[in-house]
Amino acid sequence: MKLKYGPYSPSRLDTASCGYAFKRNYIDKDIKPHMKSSVPAARGSVVHEVFEKITAKLCEDRNATIRSDEVKFWVAASVSQRYPEAYDEIPAILEMAELYIRKPPKVLTSDAGVELRLAIKFNGKTFDECEYDDPEAAFRGRADIMMISDDTTMALVYDHKTQPNIEAADTFQMGFYAWVISKIHPYLSEIRTVLHFARYGAYSDPYIWTRDDLQQIEDEILTRTSIIEERTEWKATPNKMCQYCPSLVEC
Repeated sequence: MKLKYGPYSPSRLDTASCGYAFKRNYIDKDIKPHMKSSVPAARGSVVHEVFEKITAKLCEDRNATIRSDEVKFWVAASVSQRYPEAYDEIPAILEMAELYIRKPPKVLTSDAGVELRLAIKFNGKTFDECEYDDPEAAFRGRADIMMISDDTTMALVYDHKTQPNIEAADTFQMGFYAWVISKIHPYLSEIRTVLHFARYGAYSDPYIWTRDDLQQIEDEILTRTSIIEERTEWKATPNKMCQYCPSLVEC
């Protein structure tokens, strides 16, 4: 499977809902390094970087003390060095970090994968695991937190969200992760996903992905991919993703 515009991730597949945004983000590669993040996207990136550090400490010791000055340093470093667009979001980010420290996931094991890189490629008949940066990777993504049970029958995936709205954990993004995980670990009998709403320190109910669910997600992923690969027009199509788009000011 040789892809012109891959490897595909949930965000890349969602961005394709607007041809112009997709072209600017993934085809005009000489332009992307100069593009600025939107405020919501920058906020989310900072939160993920800070939560990664908090989670790593909690995996080592569930009762670890995480000092406020540590958190402030992590936030400041992330904003100043990588995501300056999130400057006005610092109070909200600090509050979300405090909530996360007080209300971490109920299940968090010492061997949990944190910001775990997942990737698969097509080997003629099946999709198999590959390195995240493999040039032949077809689909890839990062799981915020992923754990596999001791008996290797169940995977549990958490995903952090900074959005104001609360939703169930059966989103396309989580389905994508569940599908990729099912290809990497075909022996799993159950994959559960949970959304963490960082603004509120709240967690969704776990969603269990059935084989039918995974087949439907696979059909959608491969159909979307085929449409993008065959696309010749890259017109702008305003949609709900505009708030995250770095090309919005020029659209």
